[in-house]
Amino acid sequence: MRIYIPTMGRVGKQAPLGQLSSHWLERTWLVVPPEERDAHRYDRVLVCPERGIARTRQWIIDHAEDPYIYMVDDDVRFNRWDAERRSLRTCKGAQLDVGLGQLERWLFDGVVMVGFGMRLHADVHVGSSFRECGRLCDNYGFRVQDFRRLGIRFDRVEVLEDIDVTLQLLTRGFPNRISNWFSVGSGERSARGGCSTYRDAAMQARAAQFLVEQFPAFVKLTPRDTWDQMGNRIDVVVGWRKAYGARKGHPGFCQPTLLPGP
Repeated sequence: MRIYIPTMGRVGKQAPLGQLSSHWLERTWLVVPPEERDAHRYDRVLVCPERGIARTRQWIIDHAEDPYIYMVDDDVRFNRWDAERRSLRTCKGAQLDVGLGQLERWLFDGVVMVGFGMRLHADVHVGSSFRECGRLCDNYGFRVQDFRRLGIRFDRVEVLEDIDVTLQLLTRGFPNRISNWFSVGSGERSARGGCSTYRDAAMQARAAQFLVEQFPAFVKLTPRDTWDQMGNRIDVVVGWRKAYGARKGHPGFCQPTLLPGP
C-alpha cells in the first residue's frame, strides 16, 4: 500500500509525516501543486497539475500504479483507542503500524474502500474493531482497480467529495469499512492553506444541493453553524446504511464480484 498526502500552501507542515514509521515513510509521497515543486524538503514529491482537493484526489487515483493506496490529509493527527483509559491517545511509529497494516489487509481481502474513523465518533463505536457503511473523512484507502472499474470519481463536486464518493460506492452495492480502534482528527482548526484558500459557503451550498439531487432518497439538507471561515453554512444529513440497503434489496441486485488481488 502506497500513501499519498495531498498538500497545498503548507510547506513543511505535513503532520502525518511526524507520526509515520520509517516503514511507511518509504512508501509515502507528497502531492503538491507545480509552484511548490522545489519548496518541500522531502525525498518523494509528485507534482499534480489539478486544482482543488477533489480533482487532486481524482488525479491520484488516475495515476496510481500500486493496487492499494491510502490518501491522508496533510493536517491529520492519528489516534488510537486506549481501552484501559477509555480515551483516545495520539499514536505513531509501531503503534500506528498496527492500524495501517489492518487497512492494508482489508484491502487485500477485497474491501474496496477503508479508513480510520473520525475522532469525533471514536467513543461511540469501540464495541467492535470496525463498522461498515459510514462516513470516511480526511483519510481513504482504496483498491485502485476496483475503484476505477466501478466508475467512482472524486471530481464530480468541488467539496463534500468524501460523501459523494462513499455514496457512489454504497449505491453500487459495496460497503466501506471503518476502523473503530484508530481515528483521525485535524491538528489545527482553520489552518492556512489547503481547502481554506478557496472553499466558501456558496461552494458548500452547491455541493450539498448536488448530493441531494444525486441521492434524493438518502441525503437531506441541514443548516449548520461552524467554527471555520464559512460560519453558517448548508450541510447534509446522510442515510449511509439506507443507501447500501436500498441497492442490496433491489430485485436486480447481485453480489458484486471483485478483481483478484495481485
